[in-house]
Amino acid sequence: LLSNIEMLQAREISRFCHLIKRFAHNEAVFQGAKHGSFYQQSVPVTNPFDKDPFMQRYVKVAFGNKPAELAAIQSDLSRLGNRIATDVHELALDCERQPPTLEQFDCWGRRIDRIHTSHAWKSMKTFSAEEGFIALAYPSPSNGGGVVSNGRLHQMLKNLLYAPSSGLYGCPLAMTDGAAKTLRLLDERGGSGQTGCLSEAYDRLTTRDPKRFWTSGQWMTERGGGSDVGDGTETVAVPQDDGTYRLYGFKWFSSATDSDMTLALARVVPNGSGGAPTPGSRGLSLFFIRVRSPDNPDQLNGIQVVRLKNKLGTRQLPTAELLLDGCRARLIGEPGRGVAEISTMLQLTRLHNAVHAAGALRRFSQLCRDHARQRTAFCNRISEYPLHVRGLSDLEVHSRAACLFAMNYAAALGRTESRLLPRGDGADAAAGEDDQQLVRLLSPLLKLFTAKQAVRQAQEAMEMFGGVGYVEESGIPGMLRDANVLPIWEGTTNVLSLDLLRALHKSRGAALPALQRSLESACSVAGSAPSVLGLSAPVDRLRASYRRVLTVAAAVPADRLTHAAREFAYSLSRLHCGAQLLQFAAATGHSADAAAARRWCLASDFDQFVRVVGGHQDGAAAEDLLCAEEERRVVFEDESA
Repeated sequence: LLSNIEMLQAREISRFCHLIKRFAHNEAVFQGAKHGSFYQQSVPVTNPFDKDPFMQRYVKVAFGNKPAELAAIQSDLSRLGNRIATDVHELALDCERQPPTLEQFDCWGRRIDRIHTSHAWKSMKTFSAEEGFIALAYPSPSNGGGVVSNGRLHQMLKNLLYAPSSGLYGCPLAMTDGAAKTLRLLDERGGSGQTGCLSEAYDRLTTRDPKRFWTSGQWMTERGGGSDVGDGTETVAVPQDDGTYRLYGFKWFSSATDSDMTLALARVVPNGSGGAPTPGSRGLSLFFIRVRSPDNPDQLNGIQVVRLKNKLGTRQLPTAELLLDGCRARLIGEPGRGVAEISTMLQLTRLHNAVHAAGALRRFSQLCRDHARQRTAFCNRISEYPLHVRGLSDLEVHSRAACLFAMNYAAALGRTESRLLPRGDGADAAAGEDDQQLVRLLSPLLKLFTAKQAVRQAQEAMEMFGGVGYVEESGIPGMLRDANVLPIWEGTTNVLSLDLLRALHKSRGAALPALQRSLESACSVAGSAPSVLGLSAPVDRLRASYRRVLTVAAAVPADRLTHAAREFAYSLSRLHCGAQLLQFAAATGHSADAAAARRWCLASDFDQFVRVVGGHQDGAAAEDLLCAEEERRVVFEDESA
């Protein structure tokens, strides 16, 4: 320590002598309008594919057995990355600088409810159509088809690169994607009811023609409840003689309000206005709405925009409170099955949420790493300080885990969607069934875990930049604000933890064994990797941890499992991420990938759930931390009685 201090003192003395010499030659450091001789270097956004070796290796692993597809997707991602690093990122900054505004009345007193968005926001819509951010997952002759067999994975890889520079346009894209899949599934089942208008809507949602491209909203949340749409939805649908419905109600939190169409939940009033709608989730039906009148695009379809939300972040995105006053709509799907029909939409919007989180984490890692290479403090670049590098390493490992979680989920979802699941008996058919089980089970885990990591690492990224990171012009504060919506949108952490338990219950005992097979498969692959990668110890710890967690979960009573659902979700998420990192390291054989897997598997708290429910960890009994009465006493004090 003393020798280091002496070295720093010597450098400071040398620097001071240099300044004295400059003063002696009348070279004042601060003179007139000058502000000194030192300026921190800005950190530019670079091509998120060409400058990211990790993402390049992932694409090679995912498509390496198909050389033609690999070459096509590498070229496509490189070209997209170049557009993002140049003109598109500047558009994203303009979206932040010019948020939407609401003009409710014209100068003559007429109610117009016109939402004004920036040129940059409108340009994002054109860019999204051209790049096929929706169309790639729904290949057809009319939209140019797909360049790879798994269009869903290709789509999400492009959205991952785009998300941090999308100016939050990824939000309407997420709902557009969900609406497109919902309409397609309804059409396949013959349950759309209105084939003409919905066929046009589907074609417009999935086109690559900017002049025809539509975006969709998703109007569910009302004042009575956020995630509790069953008891919180008051909007009613009154049948009309022509087979359409008129909707009356108040939608409390409607994002992407400038979309062309939307799907909404409402309760059908039987026999017109003379009957009472069915309460609860069973009374909700799904409706298709054109936001504007087909005859007059400047006129809203029986909708009043009460106000735009004044939000912490996502200010680029118009989010409004809407009064539906006779809004004309069409019933789609089966009456009373609105929640079930729209769950398809939720699965995709949760995936988009996770892709945004993973994309933000990759951007944080790139910016902080490049900043560390050029920032000097105490006579050294901060990239030379082990403590700082440790923080950078933690950020990088978490960003890799989030990317692998999201992209591998997208790949599995793509296999189920495109009916690439193996048919017949044996191991292939079992693998296909496991894909289906994992897609349902991992959906809430993917969203909740990546969202939490994005918020935490956004704060770390700001701290790594120091004071500059706290200044708006750096872009970090906006990214931090926007990240905070990720744990809230499409279900909070508690809601998703309970959804995990619902998924387990509905699988009738099939989901957890499928997860266990997935974890064991990853351990087996990594365990057979060359010893030089050093994966033996992390494999042993992961295997022991997942066996312990699943054993305890199977033995815990239902009420205690519900009480510890949050910790259970975290433990399963960490275990799954560890397995993905190990498998990826074994596939690439790269030392950096092996190091990331080791750090995750040897440092993660896999046993959080076991510890909370009072299970056994390393052979010793852990304290039972589940006590509802004690928790109420802490929170409410005398009221707990």
